[in-house]
Amino acid sequence: MIAYRESRGEHMTVRLRFVRQQHEADNIQTFCFEPEVALGFQAGQYLRYTLPHAHPDIRGVARTFTIASAPSEALLRLTTRVGSQPSTFKQALTDLAPGAVVEASGPYGQFVYARPVLRSC
Repeated sequence: MIAYRESRGEHMTVRLRFVRQQHEADNIQTFCFEPEVALGFQAGQYLRYTLPHAHPDIRGVARTFTIASAPSEALLRLTTRVGSQPSTFKQALTDLAPGAVVEASGPYGQFVYARPVLRSC
């Protein structure tokens, strides 16, 4: 398995163990995962999650979500809206039991936070 290297932009596929679900606000849920190996990423990047489930809709069993946790946090957080009629993927997410494993690939994206360059006068 390749470890992500920030400077070279390499990607990996990693298994994530589901830890817990948190209610954030009306229709907003956070899903917390523990990666089996450290996953380096920058704020603003995203992962493509694969969650096999029965009777997937036309979009299949994979979706992309921005990483909601900070790069310094141990758990990966996926925060999303879950409406009254969720997609089959989001329904499968809400049905996850602690310890369940999903796969994610990435990180992807270059819309990241760049530290400001300090210039002297």
